[in-house]
Amino acid sequence: MKYLAALITTIGLISVANATTARDLDFMDGRWQGTYNNSTVVSHYIAGNAKVFVGRTFMKDSNGTTQFVELIRVDEQNGQLVMTPYPMGKKGLPFKLIQVSKDSATFENPANPFPSKIHFSVSDNVLTTDATGTKNGAPSEITYKQIKIPETVDF
Repeated sequence: MKYLAALITTIGLISVANATTARDLDFMDGRWQGTYNNSTVVSHYIAGNAKVFVGRTFMKDSNGTTQFVELIRVDEQNGQLVMTPYPMGKKGLPFKLIQVSKDSATFENPANPFPSKIHFSVSDNVLTTDATGTKNGAPSEITYKQIKIPETVDF
């Protein structure tokens, strides 16, 4: 009986994963602001529809100089959600959605050393972005937190 329950649970998780759409990323929708390495980080994510989710992140130093810009596009490719980043405007490697819940999502590309995994989660109006992988053969991680800000704030 215990094995039957585990099998039913597994089948249910597979069905949920197969039914995933870009709307499952709605928890990230909006504008977010935080800091990382003494720079201001502002992200704006837009949950457009069930097929596409887009976002942009800007990192500026204390002088207002842009240090980093990244656009992301999440869309369905071959029946699976895929996030394609565009760091500094250049198309990056795709990351497949491997896990999603009502308040978190994890994307992965094991072929990319860093990051190989990107995890987004929201709790109490705080968006946490965690990028993990390896740099120079050693484990590496970047984590930053952002609070939700009004849509009228421009960066």
